[in-house]
Amino acid sequence: MTTSAPSFPIPVTLIAGFLGAGKTTLLNRILRADLGMRLAVLINDFGAVNIDAQLVDADRAGQMIDLPNGCICCTLFGSLIDVFQRLLNLPQPPEHILIEASGVSKPHQVASVLDAGIFRSRLRLAGIVTLVDVERARRLAQVILPIEEQIEASDLVVLNKVDLVDGQTLAEVQAWVAALAPKAGIFATSYAHVPIPVLLGIDRLDVFHAEDRADHDHDHGDHFATWTWTEARPLSRLALEAALAALSPSVYRAKGFVCLDDAPGERYLLQLVGPRFSLEPAGGWGLEAPLSSLVFIGAPGAFAEASLPALLNHCFAAEGDRP
Repeated sequence: MTTSAPSFPIPVTLIAGFLGAGKTTLLNRILRADLGMRLAVLINDFGAVNIDAQLVDADRAGQMIDLPNGCICCTLFGSLIDVFQRLLNLPQPPEHILIEASGVSKPHQVASVLDAGIFRSRLRLAGIVTLVDVERARRLAQVILPIEEQIEASDLVVLNKVDLVDGQTLAEVQAWVAALAPKAGIFATSYAHVPIPVLLGIDRLDVFHAEDRADHDHDHGDHFATWTWTEARPLSRLALEAALAALSPSVYRAKGFVCLDDAPGERYLLQLVGPRFSLEPAGGWGLEAPLSSLVFIGAPGAFAEASLPALLNHCFAAEGDRP
């Protein structure tokens, strides 16, 4: 854990998402992680979050606890302004603040507190992350307006619980989200498994969409970008391996399932870390239509620099090559 004083203004990331989208699962992961930084996590209720009960009871009156991994955990029990003031007055203020918005809140209303004059030089909105339950979100959005408003306000949309839907449904939800938030990054996952550097690396001063990065030449330090690629056509194993081997070092990580031409009935798990990658059988597709779906994580500008779309578009198996 770092002990240096934070540089002001401190970035604030807002986590939104309707009830059941996975916010608590995500917060539990963050609070158990070895972050290497002093992070304040503001939550709606200690009871739902997996914190040692003795720690919670020891400081219940103050509604703020210090965790062994350097996190400060606070309940949004009173005024958000009061909580911010208390955090900023600590001997060691946090280096980043993460806020869990309630399931029916409008993110911009919560974020508007940062515009208060007393905070403008000390806090700034880094980004809004919205979790979406891919199985239920489109149905619920027909009767619960805040769901679409949460997506529209987002800098990053996490499509959660993708293990519960087929490829067609996932593609339809991706298209729906992209129409609502065309400038937001989209990250598909299950069990709210979002890499914490991605979550905390969003910066509203940056352009998150990989396609837009070629037009910007800013240095944003250690921030990350993500890019999602889905394709229904089978991929050539040899061409895919060649494309992965040719990736720029600025592409750090990739993960997902692919359909290969030489084993179309088998789902393959692709894992890439730096220059190393693997393709491992992961069972059949069952009732799902085969669909390759990959998420890449890299440095700002990595995907334009690596010409990743062009590389992957050369991986399709020719009709005559298919079994």
